[in-house]
Amino acid sequence: MTTEPNPAGIYIVKFYVNGTCKEITIDDYFPYDPKTRKPAFTQTQGNEIWVLILEKAWAKLNGSYENTISGLTNDALSFLLPSPSSVIDHCYPKYNEEQMWNMIDNWENKGHIVCGSSQTEDTKQDMSKVGIVSMHAYTISEIVEIHTSTEGKIKLVRMRNPWGHHEWDGEWSDKSSKWTPKLRKKLNYYEKDDGEFFISYPDYLTYYRTTSVTHFEPHYEISSIILKQAKSSFHHVEVSLKESTHFYFSVEQINPRLMKAPFKNIQPSPSRIIIGKVTEEQKSGNRKYEFIDACFSYDQILVWDSKTQLDIGCYVIFIEVEWSSDSQVHEYVASVYSDNEVKFGIRESTGLNHIFLEEVMKSCAKQRTEKYVYNDYKQPDIHRYMSIKDSQSDYGYVYYENNSKSAILEEKVHFNEMEGFTLLFPYKGDSISVTVQPGESTIALLKRVENKTKFACSFYTSIKENNLDLAKEAVSKGEKSNIEKGEYA
Repeated sequence: MTTEPNPAGIYIVKFYVNGTCKEITIDDYFPYDPKTRKPAFTQTQGNEIWVLILEKAWAKLNGSYENTISGLTNDALSFLLPSPSSVIDHCYPKYNEEQMWNMIDNWENKGHIVCGSSQTEDTKQDMSKVGIVSMHAYTISEIVEIHTSTEGKIKLVRMRNPWGHHEWDGEWSDKSSKWTPKLRKKLNYYEKDDGEFFISYPDYLTYYRTTSVTHFEPHYEISSIILKQAKSSFHHVEVSLKESTHFYFSVEQINPRLMKAPFKNIQPSPSRIIIGKVTEEQKSGNRKYEFIDACFSYDQILVWDSKTQLDIGCYVIFIEVEWSSDSQVHEYVASVYSDNEVKFGIRESTGLNHIFLEEVMKSCAKQRTEKYVYNDYKQPDIHRYMSIKDSQSDYGYVYYENNSKSAILEEKVHFNEMEGFTLLFPYKGDSISVTVQPGESTIALLKRVENKTKFACSFYTSIKENNLDLAKEAVSKGEKSNIEKGEYA
């Protein structure tokens, strides 16, 4: 990058398009307004030229200046940087307010690029009366928690309008009476029309629709591959770590911004990733897995952060995009963003191949789901784990583990109410029947197919003993049932 004008008048700007670096070459002729004798669009301070260069290269990539009008913050940043970007929608939050606050605090401490986008004009809030530009992007430079004598602890968000003016005019703004000289000095915050302001965290969540983050790490590099995925299929990405490594893994659907009709206005499809670590290679070729994490999104970009250094070993990442339209381009970009070289291999599987899912969900069940113990049957070594939400991947399970020496579990699960999810092969309909021998386990998988799920089920249980003496002590005489209900939105 250079700050000096090129005497030849030729410049190259690098963009990242669908995971690939693309160079755009432009000259230094810019649209000009003869009335104002200034550039027609972007205005600069002094003799700066880089803003005009970037704007022209962006317009060339999009086909025209007109095509650059509007867009999402994370969308633009994903073209400028190799770093993965993600968005939290305040109207449909995956996290509670405290979790979101901690996430933003973590991002700020890491030096990531964090922005907030204001609500649209048709919301109940009158944006202009409080000094906020609707459908506009603001940077977040700091979040702080202060203590006041009148209100106790207050969470504040420090923001800036990129225009350099037009600021929030509500509580904790420049002219707010809540500021004391001592507090202004502590936060180095004074009354200036510079576009920067503080806003309380509750007001931020009210007047801003999304928080976006670009996980920029100066020493990280990206490796990407474009994959085609047919409907009702998925990919397994195998990642081998030769040393402990932190990385981001992202699934980015092909960006419609640069497409032509009819693809330009297609909405993104739901996508998910599930991560498992290989713990055992069996002679049969099958593997045992430890569940690491999972995530699900309706956004164009799905980003998973390993958060910590993952240990040396082999990891498998399950990727599934549920294409919502036949006219949609059934491609996406899988990327690894890390400070160490991470190599990965790809293989595609059909929708009936659930071996990985079954094994990794068994591990998830034991990590995240409270177990039901068959104590009523005097069988403390037989357990059931059932959840439709604990994996956070929209895959659920009914998992049985029989660690007894001689008891045989036979159970039927009948879903009296079954809304928003379905049973996966080999099960179908509204019931599951299992027979679990001593020392064995089995799992039935569920898949969420609607935003809101609701269920009520009955269990019909029978436990038989191979040992005749133990059989006499068994509580079960025929079948016994109990009922469980749940709802998940």
